Amino acid sequence: MKMGWKGQGLGKSEQGITEPIKAGARDGKLGVGKQEQDEFYTAEENVERKKLNVEVEETEDMAKKREAESEREKKIKDELAEVRKVFYCELCNKQYKLATEFEVHLSSYDHNHKKRFKEMRDLQAAKTRDDRIRREQRRAEKEMARVTQTELQALRRRNRVLMQGLQQFLV
Repeated sequence: MKMGWKGQGLGKSEQGITEPIKAGARDGKLGVGKQEQDEFYTAEENVERKKLNVEVEETEDMAKKREAESEREKKIKDELAEVRKVFYCELCNKQYKLATEFEVHLSSYDHNHKKRFKEMRDLQAAKTRDDRIRREQRRAEKEMARVTQTELQALRRRNRVLMQGLQQFLV
């Protein structure tokens, strides 16, 4: 057999590979590494995607483990929030890691300015609230006086009518 391959192993004693080497279509625009990566992701054994957590059937052990992990994470978050509260300025909405940083902030111009501004705003709000209450009281007093005045006028008219009726009766 001078030329041609009949499916036996390659080599003089036919001990070599029997499957031909596949020459895949190569995209000239892709580098060697990218071509291999694309082939890996498009290979039949890699095409089926990994199942999502919601698709996997959860056993009791898995549920307990998940709940325990959730509780542990919540406890850690709560403890961290408690630790951070110590160096948190609510007025400025700033968090500090060190006590010295927090003390420097408390004595800073920015913090004291915000503090004075908040006090002024609260004072102004209280003053405005008191003024509004006084205005409402005056308005209520005026309304009461007006109602009293109209009722008094109505009583006087009735008295006049009754007096005129009595005079006519007596005459």
